[in-house]
Amino acid sequence: MSKECLSLFPADRVSTLVVCLFVLFLSGCAGGPSTKSEVVLSDEALQQAWQSNHARAKAITRWEVRGRAGVVTKEQSGAVTIRWDRSPAAFSIYMSGPLGQTLARLEGQGEVGSSRKITLDVPGQDPVTATSAEELLYRQTGWILPFSSLDYWLRGIPAPGEGYVRVLNAQGYLAELQQNGWRVVYGSYRNVKGVRLPEKIKAERDGVRVIFSIREWSLNS
Repeated sequence: MSKECLSLFPADRVSTLVVCLFVLFLSGCAGGPSTKSEVVLSDEALQQAWQSNHARAKAITRWEVRGRAGVVTKEQSGAVTIRWDRSPAAFSIYMSGPLGQTLARLEGQGEVGSSRKITLDVPGQDPVTATSAEELLYRQTGWILPFSSLDYWLRGIPAPGEGYVRVLNAQGYLAELQQNGWRVVYGSYRNVKGVRLPEKIKAERDGVRVIFSIREWSLNS
């Protein structure tokens, strides 16, 4: 077991692993050369680019993400390696330590935020189930997080149905998003099969800072 990961919640191994899961969901994506365009768009062109980028990112429904996630609080910090397989019907999220050992697996049907049944499986312990990722995390840690928004934040777009404030970069992609009390800052973007997706994301709320970096993102038809 990674000492980095255990340092998050040393009193409870399951809580530690669920907190590590929290890191993963506010994630960025990669898969191709970085965006380095120097073109600055006019206001009208910027809005048109945003609408086009938003539509392309929203249309993505299947992916596999591999990368590394870290979380920092005033008291503790830690990091895990993750793999997230996502489809419209199901999702599975695997976390591993620095030597490749499995730390936990989270699986469910439907969207991450609204799955009818979600299961957290930690080696050596009985599986823990709930009707949603929000409920599962709250039961294990007392934290409340907007999982129903995360499928959208992952792709660099705001979640529907919630108010937000956005700042665009010079190419019409999100540079910063404020939604559900979170401030999400996007770093460089990369081309993944013709779609520009975030390479790194930093999210902050109530003294918690989450940093996510992806080395590979596969889009599946």
